[in-house]
Amino acid sequence: MSRSVIRNKQFLLRYRLDGSPEENVHAHTVIVGNCGTLTAGILLLPDARPDDGRLDVVVFRPKGFWQWARIGSRLAVARLLHRTRFGTLVLRVTPHFRALQYRQARTLEARFDEPQRIELDGDDHGFVTGVTVTVHPSALTFRSPSTS
Repeated sequence: MSRSVIRNKQFLLRYRLDGSPEENVHAHTVIVGNCGTLTAGILLLPDARPDDGRLDVVVFRPKGFWQWARIGSRLAVARLLHRTRFGTLVLRVTPHFRALQYRQARTLEARFDEPQRIELDGDDHGFVTGVTVTVHPSALTFRSPSTS
């Protein structure tokens, strides 16, 4: 990971959200999920809810060391602030910056000019030149024992 950050190699990402017109950005990393907190309590997707029927997307677009440092500090501060209602409010009113772009949709279609490595839940699944990610609302049913 550290070599990837130091090299900061970016790729052209062509993407479409929910059938909207295609957008193009240069990105280092794209992460799609519906749960906001990673291991160690790192808040990566602040608006993600597993039951809202939407995918949360974050695109890392840093230009150099200082923007990587700013991303790291933003994630570290968010880890602490999201635990309280006041902290959540502070995060919402804090200006976003270009290096960390958040979006939400039911479907993400992405294309790449060069093959890009893809991971699913941390497991490597090789290289792709395109991917479609979709969420199916209410597709998972949870059952728990009765409390009677």
